[in-house]
Amino acid sequence: MSFPIIQNATAGSNSTNTTDHSIIMPSGIQIGNLIIVFIAVDGNVKLFIDTAISGDDWTEAVKTSTANLTIGLYWKIAAGDSTDALQITTDYSQMSSYISLTINNYLMGNPIRVSSSASGSSTNMNPPSLAPTYGANDYLWFVFGGIDNDLVATAAPTGFSDLRTSICNSTEGVGCSIASRQYNTGSSYDPPVFTSPNGPWVTCTVLINPLEASGISIPMFAYYNF
Repeated sequence: MSFPIIQNATAGSNSTNTTDHSIIMPSGIQIGNLIIVFIAVDGNVKLFIDTAISGDDWTEAVKTSTANLTIGLYWKIAAGDSTDALQITTDYSQMSSYISLTINNYLMGNPIRVSSSASGSSTNMNPPSLAPTYGANDYLWFVFGGIDNDLVATAAPTGFSDLRTSICNSTEGVGCSIASRQYNTGSSYDPPVFTSPNGPWVTCTVLINPLEASGISIPMFAYYNF
């Protein structure tokens, strides 16, 4: 077995109030990469994919709002053309922060699984538990959270690493934090808490299924007809 691998990542923000939230993609996107975008938006807003810019191949895996902020998670398999762009629109103007990344060695037919979201107003965001679909396998796990007032995690949960954060550089904005872990388990997994400052937060747990998760190892190039 072999874990999914993060290829490239970038972080950014829309640091003025807007209804059009542009996402900068990671560099070096190749056909067949799994693209994932984590976004946090200030306020209780509705999120929409602008298909005129983004095409219709993006999947919305998370959209959760509280009174203070909204988080979203979007993914697609890279086509290697202009549809690899993403723009999110909101029903009214707010700031946003995001992290985007590309992943290889994933299960194309069912690449991603996401927990329900948890929310609170306290220190130390607490990502909820998530059960794998394919038994014991080499999963790539993410914990993802947004915090109001432009706050971010200062340390990843125990066992996680590669903490990435993004802010709007305004106390009227919202912060976005993710961390990752390669972890082989077949049981429901409840990640430890982030180390994060006091504020309203929303968080969820994400796993990426490995290529071999279905029980058949197929080279990635075999999925494509070049």
